Amino acid sequence: MQEASFIGFFRVLLYIFIFYYLFKLVFRLFFPMVVNHTVNKMEEKFRQQQANQQPQGRTGETVIDKKPTSTKNKEVDGEYIDYEEVE
Repeated sequence: MQEASFIGFFRVLLYIFIFYYLFKLVFRLFFPMVVNHTVNKMEEKFRQQQANQQPQGRTGETVIDKKPTSTKNKEVDGEYIDYEEVE
């Protein structure tokens, strides 16, 4: 059975602190680059989608799209009840 030593305890604490500060440094350096890269890719996809959605008509041409007429009958779900105050 091994016993914990005082030096071993401080060595573990030292490793934890070193790992913490290295992780913090790496995160601070690389996280902005990863986020910037991701945002640029999303922006590029958005621009491609917008380019695909634009109509292929002539410049300055006005296009009016009409809504289709609805043939549905609007049914009332219930009766309207007018409440009165009672004193």
